[in-house]
Amino acid sequence: MRILAISDIHSNINKVRALRRRFNGEIDLVVFSGDITNECSIEVAKDILKELSFAKVFVVPGNMDDELILNLFEKEGVCLHKKVESYNGYSFIGLGGAKPINTLYKLNLSELEAKKYLKKLSLGLDSKKTIIVTHSPPYNTRISKTYSNVDLGLKELRSFIENFQPLVVLSGHVHEAKGFDNIGKTICINPGPLKDGNFCLLNISDKGVFFESGLIE
Repeated sequence: MRILAISDIHSNINKVRALRRRFNGEIDLVVFSGDITNECSIEVAKDILKELSFAKVFVVPGNMDDELILNLFEKEGVCLHKKVESYNGYSFIGLGGAKPINTLYKLNLSELEAKKYLKKLSLGLDSKKTIIVTHSPPYNTRISKTYSNVDLGLKELRSFIENFQPLVVLSGHVHEAKGFDNIGKTICINPGPLKDGNFCLLNISDKGVFFESGLIE
Protein backbone atom coordinates (compact mmCIF):
# COMPACT_ATOMS: atom_id res chain seq x y z
CA MET A 1 0.00 0.00 0.00
CA ARG A 2 1.33 3.39 -1.03
CA ILE A 3 0.31 6.26 1.25
CA LEU A 4 0.88 9.93 0.59
CA ALA A 5 1.02 11.67 3.98
CA ILE A 6 0.46 15.43 4.06
CA SER A 7 -0.46 18.11 6.56
CA ASP A 8 -0.98 21.86 6.97
CA ILE A 9 -2.04 22.96 3.50
CA HIS A 10 -3.19 26.37 4.78
CA SER A 11 -5.01 27.27 1.54
CA ASN A 12 -2.04 26.62 -0.78
CA ILE A 13 -4.00 24.83 -3.50
CA ASN A 14 -1.13 25.17 -5.97
CA LYS A 15 0.93 22.67 -3.96
CA VAL A 16 -2.02 20.28 -3.95
CA ARG A 17 -2.33 20.56 -7.72
CA ALA A 18 1.38 19.84 -8.04
CA LEU A 19 0.93 16.68 -5.95
CA ARG A 20 -1.91 15.57 -8.19
CA ARG A 21 0.21 16.02 -11.30
CA ARG A 22 3.06 14.06 -9.75
CA PHE A 23 1.22 11.19 -8.06
CA ASN A 24 -2.06 10.69 -9.95
CA GLY A 25 -2.48 6.96 -10.49
CA GLU A 26 0.47 6.02 -8.28
CA ILE A 27 -1.06 6.37 -4.79
CA ASP A 28 -3.54 4.13 -2.96
CA LEU A 29 -4.36 6.51 -0.12
CA VAL A 30 -3.89 10.17 0.76
CA VAL A 31 -3.74 10.83 4.51
CA PHE A 32 -4.18 14.48 5.42
CA SER A 33 -3.48 15.55 9.02
CA GLY A 34 -5.39 18.84 9.05
CA ASP A 35 -5.35 22.62 8.61
CA ILE A 36 -6.82 22.75 5.12
CA THR A 37 -7.25 26.55 5.02
CA ASN A 38 -6.22 29.67 6.91
CA GLU A 39 -9.59 31.42 6.85
CA CYS A 40 -12.00 28.47 7.14
CA SER A 41 -13.23 29.09 3.59
CA ILE A 42 -15.63 26.36 2.55
CA GLU A 43 -15.09 27.10 -1.14
CA VAL A 44 -11.30 26.85 -0.85
CA ALA A 45 -11.64 23.64 1.18
CA LYS A 46 -13.96 22.14 -1.46
CA ASP A 47 -11.49 22.97 -4.22
CA ILE A 48 -8.62 21.39 -2.28
CA LEU A 49 -10.59 18.20 -1.58
CA LYS A 50 -11.44 17.97 -5.27
CA GLU A 51 -7.73 18.17 -6.16
CA LEU A 52 -6.93 15.47 -3.57
CA SER A 53 -9.49 13.06 -5.02
CA PHE A 54 -6.94 11.30 -7.23
CA ALA A 55 -6.87 8.57 -4.53
CA LYS A 56 -8.85 7.43 -1.52
CA VAL A 57 -8.65 10.18 1.13
CA PHE A 58 -8.70 10.16 4.95
CA VAL A 59 -8.73 13.56 6.71
CA VAL A 60 -8.62 14.78 10.30
CA PRO A 61 -9.23 18.46 11.05
CA GLY A 62 -6.49 20.72 12.34
CA ASN A 63 -6.67 23.44 14.96
CA MET A 64 -7.42 25.98 12.18
CA ASP A 65 -10.40 23.99 10.85
CA ASP A 66 -13.74 25.02 12.35
CA GLU A 67 -17.00 23.09 12.67
CA LEU A 68 -18.12 24.09 9.16
CA ILE A 69 -14.94 22.60 7.71
CA LEU A 70 -15.42 19.48 9.83
CA ASN A 71 -18.98 19.17 8.52
CA LEU A 72 -17.64 19.46 4.97
CA PHE A 73 -15.22 16.59 5.62
CA GLU A 74 -18.17 14.52 6.84
CA LYS A 75 -20.31 15.43 3.84
CA GLU A 76 -17.53 14.53 1.40
CA GLY A 77 -17.03 11.15 3.08
CA VAL A 78 -13.36 11.72 3.94
CA CYS A 79 -13.54 12.48 7.68
CA LEU A 80 -11.58 10.23 10.04
CA HIS A 81 -11.99 12.41 13.16
CA LYS A 82 -12.95 10.32 16.21
CA LYS A 83 -13.45 7.30 13.96
CA VAL A 84 -11.80 4.07 12.95
CA GLU A 85 -11.89 2.98 9.31
CA SER A 86 -10.52 -0.06 7.51
CA TYR A 87 -8.60 0.11 4.27
CA ASN A 88 -6.53 -2.50 2.45
CA GLY A 89 -6.28 -4.72 5.52
CA TYR A 90 -5.24 -1.92 7.92
CA SER A 91 -7.17 0.01 10.56
CA PHE A 92 -6.94 3.82 10.62
CA ILE A 93 -7.76 5.76 13.79
CA GLY A 94 -8.26 9.51 13.43
CA LEU A 95 -8.16 12.33 15.96
CA GLY A 96 -7.99 15.99 14.96
CA GLY A 97 -7.62 19.29 16.78
CA ALA A 98 -4.92 20.46 19.18
CA LYS A 99 -4.35 21.53 22.76
CA PRO A 100 -5.57 25.14 23.10
CA ILE A 101 -2.63 27.49 23.55
CA ASN A 102 -4.11 30.63 22.03
CA THR A 103 -7.45 32.08 20.95
CA LEU A 104 -6.71 31.58 17.24
CA TYR A 105 -7.46 27.86 17.48
CA LYS A 106 -10.76 26.80 15.94
CA LEU A 107 -10.81 23.16 17.05
CA ASN A 108 -9.41 22.13 20.41
CA LEU A 109 -8.53 18.69 21.74
CA SER A 110 -7.92 18.09 25.44
CA GLU A 111 -5.67 15.41 26.86
CA LEU A 112 -8.67 13.71 28.48
CA GLU A 113 -10.55 13.69 25.17
CA ALA A 114 -7.54 12.19 23.40
CA LYS A 115 -7.25 9.47 26.06
CA LYS A 116 -10.95 8.64 25.83
CA TYR A 117 -11.13 8.27 22.07
CA LEU A 118 -7.81 6.50 21.56
CA LYS A 119 -8.83 3.87 24.10
CA LYS A 120 -12.33 3.53 22.65
CA LEU A 121 -11.35 3.38 19.00
CA SER A 122 -8.48 0.91 19.45
CA LEU A 123 -10.54 -1.79 21.17
CA GLY A 124 -10.16 -5.12 19.41
CA LEU A 125 -7.66 -3.86 16.84
CA ASP A 126 -4.39 -5.50 15.86
CA SER A 127 -1.74 -2.95 16.79
CA LYS A 128 0.59 -4.20 14.06
CA LYS A 129 -2.07 -3.36 11.48
CA THR A 130 -3.14 -0.02 12.97
CA ILE A 131 -2.20 3.45 11.74
CA ILE A 132 -2.99 6.53 13.83
CA VAL A 133 -3.76 9.83 12.08
CA THR A 134 -3.69 12.96 14.24
CA HIS A 135 -3.11 16.66 13.84
CA SER A 136 -1.13 16.94 17.06
CA PRO A 137 2.08 14.90 17.38
CA PRO A 138 2.96 12.76 20.40
CA TYR A 139 4.63 14.59 23.28
CA ASN A 140 8.41 14.71 23.79
CA THR A 141 9.47 13.69 20.31
CA ARG A 142 11.57 15.23 17.57
CA ILE A 143 8.33 16.11 15.76
CA SER A 144 6.55 17.92 18.60
CA LYS A 145 8.78 20.88 19.52
CA THR A 146 8.86 24.42 18.15
CA TYR A 147 12.03 26.38 17.45
CA SER A 148 11.65 27.92 20.91
CA ASN A 149 11.46 24.41 22.42
CA VAL A 150 7.76 24.59 23.27
CA ASP A 151 6.32 21.09 23.14
CA LEU A 152 2.95 21.05 21.35
CA GLY A 153 2.56 17.28 21.56
CA LEU A 154 -0.11 15.31 23.38
CA LYS A 155 1.02 13.39 26.46
CA GLU A 156 -1.92 11.00 26.23
CA LEU A 157 -1.07 10.22 22.61
CA ARG A 158 2.46 9.34 23.61
CA SER A 159 1.20 7.17 26.49
CA PHE A 160 -1.18 5.37 24.14
CA ILE A 161 1.61 4.73 21.64
CA GLU A 162 3.92 3.39 24.35
CA ASN A 163 1.30 0.87 25.44
CA PHE A 164 -0.48 -0.03 22.20
CA GLN A 165 2.47 0.21 19.79
CA PRO A 166 0.61 0.97 16.54
CA LEU A 167 2.47 0.50 13.29
CA VAL A 168 2.63 4.18 12.29
CA VAL A 169 1.49 7.55 13.61
CA LEU A 170 1.00 10.38 11.08
CA SER A 171 0.62 13.93 12.40
CA GLY A 172 1.46 17.56 11.60
CA HIS A 173 0.76 20.86 13.41
CA VAL A 174 4.36 21.79 14.28
CA HIS A 175 5.59 23.21 10.99
CA GLU A 176 9.25 23.43 11.95
CA ALA A 177 9.40 19.86 13.30
CA LYS A 178 9.29 17.98 10.01
CA GLY A 179 10.79 14.53 10.39
CA PHE A 180 10.25 11.29 12.25
CA ASP A 181 10.86 9.64 15.60
CA ASN A 182 10.33 6.24 17.14
CA ILE A 183 8.39 5.36 20.27
CA GLY A 184 9.26 1.74 20.81
CA LYS A 185 8.50 -0.01 17.53
CA THR A 186 6.11 2.72 16.37
CA ILE A 187 7.22 5.09 13.62
CA CYS A 188 5.94 8.65 14.20
CA ILE A 189 6.04 10.97 11.17
CA ASN A 190 5.43 14.68 10.66
CA PRO A 191 5.65 15.23 6.88
CA GLY A 192 6.01 18.99 7.33
CA PRO A 193 3.60 21.60 5.96
CA LEU A 194 2.40 21.05 2.41
CA LYS A 195 2.01 24.82 2.09
CA ASP A 196 5.80 24.82 1.75
CA GLY A 197 5.80 21.74 -0.52
CA ASN A 198 6.52 19.03 2.06
CA PHE A 199 5.12 15.50 1.92
CA CYS A 200 6.00 11.96 2.94
CA LEU A 201 5.55 8.83 0.82
CA LEU A 202 5.08 5.52 2.62
CA ASN A 203 5.16 1.97 1.29
CA ILE A 204 3.53 -0.42 3.76
CA SER A 205 3.42 -4.18 3.34
CA ASP A 206 4.01 -7.38 5.28
CA LYS A 207 7.72 -6.74 4.74
CA GLY A 208 7.59 -3.55 6.81
CA VAL A 209 7.24 0.21 6.52
CA PHE A 210 9.43 2.15 4.13
CA PHE A 211 9.11 5.91 3.88
CA GLU A 212 10.80 8.94 2.38
CA SER A 213 10.16 12.65 2.66
CA GLY A 214 9.81 14.82 -0.41
CA LEU A 215 9.45 18.37 -1.60
CA ILE A 216 7.09 19.53 -4.33
CA GLU A 217 7.77 22.71 -6.27
